[in-house]
Amino acid sequence: MNKLLLKISLKSRKKKYEQFMEIMKPKKDSSILDVGFSESEYMEGANYLEKYYPYPEQITALGINKPVKFLERYPKVKQLSTMEEYFLSMINLSTYAGQMLYWSMSEIENFNCSLYKK
Repeated sequence: MNKLLLKISLKSRKKKYEQFMEIMKPKKDSSILDVGFSESEYMEGANYLEKYYPYPEQITALGINKPVKFLERYPKVKQLSTMEEYFLSMINLSTYAGQMLYWSMSEIENFNCSLYKK
C-alpha cells in the first residue's frame, strides 16, 4: 500500500478511536465488541483498538479468520471467529463509532427498548 494512503488510514483510525472514547466514555468495566479484527497486521493502523485501548481484557474481537497471530499479539483480548459464536456467547449490542464498528455492550438494554417501543 502506498505510504500516503497508510498515513491517511492511520490518522483516520486514530480519529475514530478518539471519537469513540469521547462519545462512549467507556469505563474500566465496559465491555466492547470490535467487529472485524485483522489476523495479519499489514499496516500500523490494523487492530487499532486492541493496540491502544487501556483495558484489553474488556474487548471481544469478532472476525472471520482463525486468530492465531492475533491471539499471540493480544492475549488479553477475547476472540470469536463467527457470528454464531458471538450470538451464542454474548447477547449485548449497542452503539457504534466509525467504520470499525466498536459496539458498547453495556448499552444493549437502552438500544433494544428504543426499538421495541416504536
